[in-house]
Amino acid sequence: MLSLLTSIIPRLFKIGDKLIVDKDKKMEYAFKVQEMTFNLMEKIITMKTIPWVDAFVKILMTFVTLARPLGSFALTLIGLYSHYKQLPIPETVNYALDGAFPAWMGLRERDKSHKRKLKERGFDDEDF
Repeated sequence: MLSLLTSIIPRLFKIGDKLIVDKDKKMEYAFKVQEMTFNLMEKIITMKTIPWVDAFVKILMTFVTLARPLGSFALTLIGLYSHYKQLPIPETVNYALDGAFPAWMGLRERDKSHKRKLKERGFDDEDF
């Protein structure tokens, strides 16, 4: 989060940098922007957090991370249940339900192999 803030704040103040013509005022403006950035980083670093909020955010991120695999697995189970109970569902929907989990696994494997190829070419995890 710190890197995000440190990259966004200077970009926001580039407009003022373009509008100021006087070199001394421009240097003063750049100094104030840097000072504000460092003050913000210091406040973020020294900020106290509430333990239950941290735990809630971690649990929420776990659920968000697991939403795709569990959701696709649930869709495949619904498809299998509809076959078992012989429910009148259109054939296209049945194919989509039956292939939800295998499609997720295939996309996950493709993404992993793509990242592996990028690492072999010299890119870091932050690049993709």
